[in-house]
Amino acid sequence: MEDFGRKRDLEKHDDGTDWGIFYGIGVGPGDPQLMTLQAVDILRKCQILAIPEESRETCAAYRIAVQSVPKLAQKQVLPLPVPMTRDQSILEKAYRDGAEKVLSYLKTGKMIAFITIGDVAIYSTYVNFQKQVEAAGGKTKMVSGIPSFCASAAALGIPLTKGSEDLHVLPGKISEAESGTEVYMKSGRRLKRLKEDLKRRMLGGEQMEVYAVVSCGLPDERRSYTIDEIPDDAGYMTTIVVKHC
Repeated sequence: MEDFGRKRDLEKHDDGTDWGIFYGIGVGPGDPQLMTLQAVDILRKCQILAIPEESRETCAAYRIAVQSVPKLAQKQVLPLPVPMTRDQSILEKAYRDGAEKVLSYLKTGKMIAFITIGDVAIYSTYVNFQKQVEAAGGKTKMVSGIPSFCASAAALGIPLTKGSEDLHVLPGKISEAESGTEVYMKSGRRLKRLKEDLKRRMLGGEQMEVYAVVSCGLPDERRSYTIDEIPDDAGYMTTIVVKHC
């Protein structure tokens, strides 16, 4: 069984050699029990663990994953940090450099698993490396994880949508939606401004319920059921759910 599984993690390249696969693994919002069986299986089998930080100690995704896959602590780590900047030239260089490191291992048949919080298809750093790796002929595969807004709604005990309601997912910026549900992710430093805008809309007559979950699934998780309960300094790991009434 182990040999069969290993063969599935190799791809025949155009030059006839066996290349490894670059996996993007969503580890869920925080609770290691919310990791998928597929994610756990691939993390157990991979030879190299890629992380979006300089070290395991600073990587939130690693702290989640290692609880479900303890053997990650013995695996080789490939740091793929990305500078905190909006300068696209700097970011593109980081993605190119990181992809070159990934490719150097793929060409030797190594299986690499890049871990990210939440779902790998939603605002994930992985997709930027994925693009560069694929352009150079490397093989990639994505493994879904539970996104923070789904886990947050479950923690709050509320539905995100009902019937034909719309769902709007935004990276911290302000929405002008007048119906359905708005989900705000990656709020960070914009959180105070976001709260002020929501209050302005409510004073203007919009009927809405505002909820939030900080650090969903983690030991310090905090839930807010009104806008005034949301702390201004809640930080990056905050998901806000706005339901129009």
